[in-house]
Amino acid sequence: MIPRITCRTCSEHRPPTGRVDVVHLTRKALLLCVCFLVLMTEQPPAAPTPTAKTTPLPRRAPALRPGDTVGLVAPAGAIAESVFDQVASRLARRGFSVISFIATPRRGYLAADDPSRLDALNRAIHASEVKAILCMRGGYGTPRLLDGVDYEALKKNPKIIIGYSDITALLTAIQRRTGIVVFHGPMGQEFVGVSGPNLTPRARDYFWKTLSGDMPPSPSWVKPPRVRSLVDGVAEGRLTGGNLSMISSTLGTPYEIDTREAILFLEDVNEKSFRIDRMLAQLRLAGKLREVRGIILGSFVNCGPAGNKSLSLNDVFLDYFYALGVPVVQGYPAGHGLRDHLVLPLGETVRVDATRATISILHRPVD
Repeated sequence: MIPRITCRTCSEHRPPTGRVDVVHLTRKALLLCVCFLVLMTEQPPAAPTPTAKTTPLPRRAPALRPGDTVGLVAPAGAIAESVFDQVASRLARRGFSVISFIATPRRGYLAADDPSRLDALNRAIHASEVKAILCMRGGYGTPRLLDGVDYEALKKNPKIIIGYSDITALLTAIQRRTGIVVFHGPMGQEFVGVSGPNLTPRARDYFWKTLSGDMPPSPSWVKPPRVRSLVDGVAEGRLTGGNLSMISSTLGTPYEIDTREAILFLEDVNEKSFRIDRMLAQLRLAGKLREVRGIILGSFVNCGPAGNKSLSLNDVFLDYFYALGVPVVQGYPAGHGLRDHLVLPLGETVRVDATRATISILHRPVD
């Protein structure tokens, strides 16, 4: 439709004729007419193309081979130097060179004071010959070091980092700051039976094959009856998690866990069900359960009800996880109190089939 234009010097209305006849228009009126015509013909801007939400690819450390060097560290609780020697001897028999980064003297429940433990950890990170860092034990103390760890050095020279329990704080921080795949798995003292019975042959086999890259991706990494379904379903995602107490204690810090599009693994020890309830509430209120794709529950040793009127651990799990609409499996053999303690590559892609009670690691976690 071509608009009708009224001339300011005439009183008549000129009908449209297929063109616009401008007669006796002042300069101001002419400008107004041009602007009007431009607005009539201008196309609205195209809507922006939605950007697909993508998960960054994990960074993987080089595979560990015989002849490589393993660094031993104790960033948390105290452990005797003789245990370092026992673990070093055991690793040497497998063909590895070993460097023990020992921090002394002991300070209460800590292996040493914070500067000494941090220095030992960073020396292991900086040592170019060290291909893997095996934490000796958990306990407590790792969160005190997080703001001093040299994450930039790890980015430049990725290494295999292994531990669990209190070491969860370090593993989560490394994932958050570097994107490197880290390993939730047995620590040094478990290879020599210091914290209990020795690891089973299967646990040792999984450990070394995983770190060497010789464990092929499997459609059924762990099968029933050990793993069982709590909520049926199937999901894939980036694996993250560890010790629930450590995860909740770092919320609100720059090192808190990222659970977006993730499969969340949780385990704990010596926390009654009402305490597990409190920590899961904290995760939920912090938004950390909102975007998970699935949940794997490991060992929860001595985490039962506090009394006859308490909720069971399964009651608590169902209260928090059932409404999420994601698959949930429990009984994965990882965490405290297990001889058959299987390593988990945090940051790698996994598939959880709760309906069939299987867990699969979809890619080799080392290069």
